[in-house]
Amino acid sequence: MIEKNRKVILLLILIIGFFLRFISAASLPINEDEYYDFKSAKNISFNSETFNLPLQDEVRDGSFMGFRYLIPLGWGVFGDSTLGARLPFVILGTLTILFLYFLVRNVLDVKTALIASLLLSISQFAIGTTRFADLEAIIPLFVIASLFLFYTAIERKNIVTLLLNGVVIGLGLWIRETLIVLIPAYIIFLFISREHRGLLKNKYLWVSFICAFVVVLPFILLVLKPDSLRAKYIADTVHIGISMGPFALYSGELFLLAIKPFTEFFNQIVSTVNSESLLVNYVLGVVILISVIKCLKDRRPFIRLLVVNFLFIFVFFSFFKSGDREWGLWNFESFYYCSVSFIPGVILAAVFLKKALRSRMGMILFFFVIISLSVRAWGVSTFPLYYFPLAKDFCIDKFLDYEEGVFRNNPNISNDIAKDVFEKIYNIAENGSEHKRKAALRLANLFAEEDKFTESKNYLQFILSQNPNDLEALELQEKLMNKRTQ
Repeated sequence: MIEKNRKVILLLILIIGFFLRFISAASLPINEDEYYDFKSAKNISFNSETFNLPLQDEVRDGSFMGFRYLIPLGWGVFGDSTLGARLPFVILGTLTILFLYFLVRNVLDVKTALIASLLLSISQFAIGTTRFADLEAIIPLFVIASLFLFYTAIERKNIVTLLLNGVVIGLGLWIRETLIVLIPAYIIFLFISREHRGLLKNKYLWVSFICAFVVVLPFILLVLKPDSLRAKYIADTVHIGISMGPFALYSGELFLLAIKPFTEFFNQIVSTVNSESLLVNYVLGVVILISVIKCLKDRRPFIRLLVVNFLFIFVFFSFFKSGDREWGLWNFESFYYCSVSFIPGVILAAVFLKKALRSRMGMILFFFVIISLSVRAWGVSTFPLYYFPLAKDFCIDKFLDYEEGVFRNNPNISNDIAKDVFEKIYNIAENGSEHKRKAALRLANLFAEEDKFTESKNYLQFILSQNPNDLEALELQEKLMNKRTQ
């Protein structure tokens, strides 16, 4: 029945995945990274008079411009707006669901492929990384392509496919350097796999890895320059030390739930979490961790490949911290660096859930997971200013605080960006809530600074309609009246 209607089911999964990503992208305020990426993308020009195709981002961190080329493409096709810039990434995120289906169907079976696609479609983490104009939307595509090519190469002993995998990894390194971890993960897999260990002596395996570095060689040479912005950025932000990143990606929210009764400790931990953080994976994350353990004894080469990839990446990034040196052990912010392990984890979860469906308790577990993910996916798509209910108010307050929130380190960010943030909050916050009042007050202040009295007055009237004795609103109203009479 399922296999017979697989095309209809897959189409429905793709529609759901696109819809959730689209409405989330349409309602989310521009974030700090996008602010800089949009500025970098403005430097890209295909015009014959101003032709400019830069390799590196010179605005912020010296990273490769690759994914930023999609931003002007989005502007050209969908309009010069934040949503226009994001739509190519939303589309790529949806295509990733499709490509994951093809990978799992070709290597395993249709049912597992449909479950994996459904998990990715409604995963809050996957939605969160594909609704921005951000490189995280592209990384899963390279992971899927590399897994497929590498597995096909070792099973069919196909040299061309093996070399092509090296090229794919090299192209992925242009997006983010962390994809390099695929190479040692593959080597470890071959070493522990008796039937494939002989490939370690095959010169073409090592040539394929060399191909990866040859493809990315221009960028490596740019980074090696003494005054390289990228090298300085990496040196300043990446440090050896115990990291909660991998743990946070898969069960960080469960940890927060356990410490929530301890208010002071909970607030201390949550204070490291930005309102855009993707700490949302504890249902699917726990299923993934259980699935990895369950699949440790599975002798199928592809499953073993996924387990090795997941465990190596998890352990590797547990010893690298990203961000300010003062952040310390309990920082939950830098887990996206280990997101390379997410696709292997989702496939293993699909394998586990498909097997669980054979029993009544397994069916209950399956529907619990799907319903839980669906509820959370809908929540983040329709109210995207927070990712986990455990700290909803805390995160919105941080987002509302212009000086201490997401833009706290960037005082030169324009008022237009601030207005975009506060208008989105104002539009989706509940009437009568303190969050809506704060957003309206910030907007009234911003418009007052620009001498746009009508717009400022409209927001003040909203606040006073809720509470005629609001002191901050009355004070600003008086300042506006005095300013207009001068």
